[in-house]
Amino acid sequence: MAEIMQAPWLLASKWTGTTAQKLNPAFQYKSIASEAVISCLFACLSILAVRGVHAGMPFGSSFPPLQQDASLILGSFGATAVLLCHAIDSPLAQPANLILGHTLSAMVGVTISKIFSTEWVSLETRSLVAPALAVALSILVMGLTGTMHPPGGATSLIAVISSSEIQDLGFSYALRPVLTGAGTMLVCALVLNNIVASRNYPQYWVPPLWSSLFSHFFSDTVFRRK
Repeated sequence: MAEIMQAPWLLASKWTGTTAQKLNPAFQYKSIASEAVISCLFACLSILAVRGVHAGMPFGSSFPPLQQDASLILGSFGATAVLLCHAIDSPLAQPANLILGHTLSAMVGVTISKIFSTEWVSLETRSLVAPALAVALSILVMGLTGTMHPPGGATSLIAVISSSEIQDLGFSYALRPVLTGAGTMLVCALVLNNIVASRNYPQYWVPPLWSSLFSHFFSDTVFRRK
């Protein structure tokens, strides 16, 4: 009971942010400023590339046409640009997380949107439950697959609350603009980040969870055969 009573104080003690490393102020600012300028340029180029690809890439008639609205550049790509252009060492910014995080979340969002668009679901229920459920389930799917990518939550949310132009795309939303946009940003990240000597992207292609599961399955299979 005593440990439980102390829990709120322990929680509050973690809000102080005392774990931050202290660096020389001049060196720290110079490094931060340099990285910020580089990230700014790379993010601008990446978003321009996504816009250019979606505006000029021809697709067959099986895909609904992209309208001149947010469907050309999803809001979630802005958050992706921060990760790919500035936080490139983060596990959340690695290729599998980027591609699958967005794509799986888009499929979750479209599925929820279709379920809550049926006649037996009221508009009030849809507006209240569908957005929360889309984000929550996208987190679950990304977590279970080891492909967590925070902007994916926004990609899922957009599929539920967006304009009719995106709603009309259906599951093709997961392919275009989501997969095409994420793929374009990945190419930009691979090229631009590695131009800078101090940067190295990606850190890995295969998520650690996949590697662990594969190693466990492979070793277990070999052991059983012996």
